Amino acid sequence: MFCFKNKKEISEDVGAAAGTTARHAGLKVAAVILAGAVGGGGVTYGVVKNADKIPVIQNFVEENDAPVVKVAEKPKEEEKTESIEEPEVEVTEPAEEKPVDHTPVKTENNEKEDIIPTDVIQEGTYGDNVHWYLGADGTLAVTGEGEIADVADMSSDSTPWYAYQAQIRKIAIGDGITRIGKGTFAGMGYVKEITMADSVKEIGQSAFSGVMPRTADPGVQRTITLSQSLEKIDEYAFTESNLAEVNIPDSVREIGYAAFRRCYDLKSVTIGENSKLESIGNLAFEDCTLDSGTINIPSTVKTIKSVAFGNGHFADQVVFSEQLQELGLRAFGYGSTGMNKVFFTGDAPVISDDTIAKNPGDTVFPDTTTMIYYPKDNPTWNNYDFTKLMKVVQATGVDKKDMQHFIDGEVE
Repeated sequence: MFCFKNKKEISEDVGAAAGTTARHAGLKVAAVILAGAVGGGGVTYGVVKNADKIPVIQNFVEENDAPVVKVAEKPKEEEKTESIEEPEVEVTEPAEEKPVDHTPVKTENNEKEDIIPTDVIQEGTYGDNVHWYLGADGTLAVTGEGEIADVADMSSDSTPWYAYQAQIRKIAIGDGITRIGKGTFAGMGYVKEITMADSVKEIGQSAFSGVMPRTADPGVQRTITLSQSLEKIDEYAFTESNLAEVNIPDSVREIGYAAFRRCYDLKSVTIGENSKLESIGNLAFEDCTLDSGTINIPSTVKTIKSVAFGNGHFADQVVFSEQLQELGLRAFGYGSTGMNKVFFTGDAPVISDDTIAKNPGDTVFPDTTTMIYYPKDNPTWNNYDFTKLMKVVQATGVDKKDMQHFIDGEVE
């Protein structure tokens, strides 16, 4: 005989069943019991009032500290309806946890980490913005943002990595460094390689002076890679360094006083055709061998100071553009070759004298210079003292409109 229970009794049975079953079945089972058919009577309830007070739901939330079941609450007037359409029950399940990858994402900002040695044996900081690492292979990597601070007094102060200078074989300047400060790598006598990121725009005074001296690791190949954004090589930057060759980036505008002075093994200096070089300082390449290749004088050059080149090989025919403003005595030294014909296309340059020893017979160009051409219709050349330019004076004025024909060799 079937016995039909009233609504109140059914509701109580639902709560009891839910309380017993959900403790073992978990969240999804509890939701089904609350929303599904009950017993054989086919009675369905879609509304559970005061769901938050049902023990199974309340305990589950407290134990898992997350919202579990959302039960829609119907308006009160609908409770009088004998059969109510079953609502959709939204069940929120905890999001699937994914393993966290702690590997740093490679970006432009942390690209500098590529230069950090694999086996770091010493590391530290310098100033507020620079970190340095010394690897077991002798690589000194310097990373950070902005300028590497100057050494205040090179006679008594030094950078922290100087204590390990006998171990350092390579210097690598990381991306983010914009200036290499005064004296920061001076005296690193066993370095055979220098590299720097393209963020570097300036090399400060004596920054690499005495690097790779002639007495250290004889016969070892030495290389240097300059920043392709470099604009200034300051005074004494590489003086007395044992460099073999230097490629001056097109971005460089200024090479300072004695920047490469007494680099006795420096045989090749490359200045590209697209160079923006404007100024070459006094003694910049004095005592360098420079016997390999032809040194280009870019059209952007404004100033070449005294004894800028102690010697070197230049093209047989050199053209100075209208940018030129100043030439120093012995700018090309007495040991240089080439420069047989020199063409000036602009104003007459100022002749300055920054030589250490003052000799009355000093001239700008070497003895190989035999002819100078200048624009005769330019008044700055009137009464010009050509004896300061060449020893055997042979200068010819040319109409400006015809100058290019002379340069092209169409007119003798």
